[in-house]
Amino acid sequence: MNTFTKVANFFEGKPVIIRAPDLGADKPPLFISIREDNPLLGLRGIRFLLEYRNDVLKPFLKGFLKAYTQSKNLKLMIPMVIKPSEVYEFIDIVHSVAQELNISDRIKDLELGIMIETPAAAVLIDKFTKIPQLKFVSFGTNDLTQYILAVDRTNPKLMRIYNELEPSVLRVIAKSVDEAKKHGLKVEICGELASKPIAIPILLAFGFRSLSVNPRYVGITKYVIRNTKLQQFKQLINMVIDIDKPSDVEKLVIKTLHSYNADLRPLLLFLEHRNR
Repeated sequence: MNTFTKVANFFEGKPVIIRAPDLGADKPPLFISIREDNPLLGLRGIRFLLEYRNDVLKPFLKGFLKAYTQSKNLKLMIPMVIKPSEVYEFIDIVHSVAQELNISDRIKDLELGIMIETPAAAVLIDKFTKIPQLKFVSFGTNDLTQYILAVDRTNPKLMRIYNELEPSVLRVIAKSVDEAKKHGLKVEICGELASKPIAIPILLAFGFRSLSVNPRYVGITKYVIRNTKLQQFKQLINMVIDIDKPSDVEKLVIKTLHSYNADLRPLLLFLEHRNR
């Protein structure tokens, strides 16, 4: 029994999404020497996997596909894509590995997803929806934010201007989510934005129903969701994407929650502790 099967069995009856190895940039592989002047724009994610398909991608797929034949709750997600041709090439490799394992007929229902981490992927959602195997997209807000703002999220001197609540970031996400849902794709979100309690009402209004959060934020996340009435925030979508500063986005969310008599004490205590 491999690791994928163990994880799938632990969450029996619930979907388990396995992201293909997201190597490169701030996650350099220890077993392959890569030197790049600008690793954040270099060989990473799907590019890395296709470049090292024999050394990394195919061994990974062999383990994953063997587990999938035993655990149908597994799904597969592709990182850092920028165009549909990368996904088609990835799918071709999946099929070749399945043929090699003689399990092609057993993976016909495998659901694939992609990470929306680049502006290119965000604006090409309508093109990605034409890929039959693609069933969901997950917005990776850490990378998506740094690429939209042209801000290196690993540079401590730039932390004051790196913020997922920048209206430019929210506008791209809102439009991309709307396009994805229009074409029947499920939308999910991960990264730091999903773990920001103040952003949860906005994300719900955008159409997200699946949030991947840091374990320590699970409690406050559930609290905010339970105390948010969705209809209250749908009217704020246009206002949020037109605000000039992230701090004003926070103020608008809190003001709206106040106007509907939501109990903000846990949320305000959380924000106070975070800002210390």
